[in-house]
Amino acid sequence: MTTAQASHLGNAAFLFTQGRLSEAEHNCRLARIDAPHLADVYHLSSGIADQAGSHDEALAQIDRAIAIAGRNPIYPWQKGNLLYRLGRRHEAVAMYGRCIELTPYQAERWYDAGVALLPDDPDRAFLCLGRAALLNPDFPLAHQELGKLLQNVSQNEGALRRFRRALICQPDNPDSRNDLGKFHFERRAFAEAITHFRWAAILDPANPVALRNLALALQSLKSFEEAVSWYHRAAGLEPSDAEHPAALGNCLQIMGRLDEAEPYLLQAGKLAPSDAKIQYALAHRRKMRREDPEIATLEALIGTVSEDDLDNRSYLHFALAKAYEDIGERDKSFDQLLAANKARRALVEYDEEASRAKLQRIRSAFTKDFIRAHAGAGDKSEHPVFILGMPRSGSTLVEQILASHPAIFGAGELSDLTDLTDALGEARGALYPEFAELLSSEDFAALGKRYAAAQRARGPQAARVTDKAPGNFWMAGLIHLILPNAKIIHTRRDPVDTCLSCFSKLFNDVAFTYDLRELGRYWRLYDAMMAHWHDVLPNNAILDLQYEDLVRDLPGQARRLVDHCGLEWSEDCLAFHKTERPVNTASVLQVRRPIYQESVGRWRPAAEKLKPLIDGLAGE
Repeated sequence: MTTAQASHLGNAAFLFTQGRLSEAEHNCRLARIDAPHLADVYHLSSGIADQAGSHDEALAQIDRAIAIAGRNPIYPWQKGNLLYRLGRRHEAVAMYGRCIELTPYQAERWYDAGVALLPDDPDRAFLCLGRAALLNPDFPLAHQELGKLLQNVSQNEGALRRFRRALICQPDNPDSRNDLGKFHFERRAFAEAITHFRWAAILDPANPVALRNLALALQSLKSFEEAVSWYHRAAGLEPSDAEHPAALGNCLQIMGRLDEAEPYLLQAGKLAPSDAKIQYALAHRRKMRREDPEIATLEALIGTVSEDDLDNRSYLHFALAKAYEDIGERDKSFDQLLAANKARRALVEYDEEASRAKLQRIRSAFTKDFIRAHAGAGDKSEHPVFILGMPRSGSTLVEQILASHPAIFGAGELSDLTDLTDALGEARGALYPEFAELLSSEDFAALGKRYAAAQRARGPQAARVTDKAPGNFWMAGLIHLILPNAKIIHTRRDPVDTCLSCFSKLFNDVAFTYDLRELGRYWRLYDAMMAHWHDVLPNNAILDLQYEDLVRDLPGQARRLVDHCGLEWSEDCLAFHKTERPVNTASVLQVRRPIYQESVGRWRPAAEKLKPLIDGLAGE
C-alpha cells in the first residue's frame, strides 16, 4: 500500500469514528481509486453506507470485499451482521456458516449463527450455541442463550445451571442477573428473584426494564411501597414508555390509592392509545360514564385489530363489555363478553376430563375413615384462616371485612399451600391427592408447621392471617388434617350469578371460565367437592357463608365470621371499605365502597344466550 493509499484509508477511518460520514466516504472513494483491489477499503465503505442508512450500498460494498479477500472470515462475518440487523436471518445464517467453514474453532462465530437461528430453528440454534460453549466454556452469552432455550422447553434444572454458569463467567453482567431473576420469578420464588433483580439494578441503574422487573417482584411479595419507588425510578428513566406508568398505576390501584393511580393510567393511555392491555386497565379504573371518550376510543380501536390477534381482541372486548355494563347497555355488554370469552378460550388450555378425574381421586383418597385415622395429627396453630370457594363468590369481600379487624391480617390470594403440596409430591414421587396415603402423622404436622410459619411471618402481630385463594376448595380435607385448628370459610353465591360474574372477568390464571357450558359444569364439580368435604369432615370444620345473606345482613353475617375465627367483635369490620390494604383481585374497586346489592340477582341475558350455562349447570 502506498503512502497516499494509506493516508486516504486512514483519514476515512478517522472521520468515520467521528461520525463525519460524507467526508469519510469521500476519502474512501479516493482510496478505492488508488487501491481498487484492497478489501479493507470496501469493508470500510460498507460500514459508512450502513451508518448512513444506505443498506443496499453497504451490502454491495461488503460483497466486493468478500470477492477480493477470498478466505478472510472477517468480511462474510460483517455481511452476516448486516443481514441480521436487516431482519434477513436466513441469509445471515448462510454468511455465518461461511465464517465457520473458514474458522471452525472460533466460538463467537458459532454463537452468532445460533442467535440468528433462534426465532426459526431453535433446535439448530441449540446445537450452534452448545458448540460455542464447548469451544469457550467461559463464554457467558452462549450460556445465557442456552439457558433461555432450555427454559422454553421446561428443562429447568439445565436452564438454571446455564444461567449460573453465565454469572460465574461474568459476575458483573446485569443481563445474567436479570435472566436468573426472571427464572426464579416464573417459578414464584420471589425472594430469590428479588436478590438477582437488585443486583441487576445496582450493576445497571440506568436500565428501566431491570428496575421494573425488581418492582414487579417486590409487588409479588406484597412489598408495595418499595415497588412503587422502583416503578417511579423506571418511569423517570424512560418517560415515553407507557409500560412504566401502567405498572405504577396498577400497583397503586392494588394498594387502594385510587386517586393516585388514575393519572398514571391516563398517562399510559395517552402514551400508548392503541395498546389493548392499557386501554383495558383504563376501562377498569372506575365506573365509566356515557360521555367518557374512552368508550369511543375502544370502539374505534377494536376495528383496527386483526381477527387473528385473539389476545388483544379479548382485552378490548372485555373492556367494552365493562364500559357498556357501566352505562346500562347490558345486551351490548353481553355480546362483547361472548366475543371476549370466545377469543380467550382459543388461547388457553383447559382439560375438563382432568378436573372430573381430580374430583374422583380426591374423594377416593380423603374418605371419612382416612380423615378419622389422622384426626388431630397436624400442627396446632390457630393463626391460619382459609377463605375458599368459586371465584367471584364474595371471598374478597369476606377477607376485606375480616382484615378490617385489628387482630386479623389479610394476606390475599396465596400459593403457599399449592407450593408446599407440589414440593412434597415431588419429594415423595406422588402428587396430590395420591401422596396423602404415604404421609404419617408426623408428616401432616410438619406440613402444617411450615404453612403456619409462613403465615406468622406475614402477619407477625396478628392473631389470625387469612389466605383467600379460592382454589383451595380442592384441598379442604388436607387443610383440616395439617392444621386442625385452622378456620375454613366457604363463600357461596347463587350459581348463575357466580358463573356470569366469572364470565365477565379476564382472569390470567383461570382456564375454565371462558365457555359458558364448561363453566357451568365446573361449578357442578366444585359443588360436588364441597358436598364431599361436608360429608367427611367434622360438622364445625367449615363455615358456609352465603354471599346474598352477607349483602342483606352485613352486621349479622360479619359477626358470624368473626365468631368463627374465635375473636371478639370489632365495629371496624362494618367499615371495611375504609380499610387501606392491598387487594390484588378482580374485586379491587368493589371492596373500596360500602356494601351494595346490585350484584345480587344480577341482570341476565335472554334465555337463548344463557342456555349453554343453564345446560352446564344441569350437567349437560
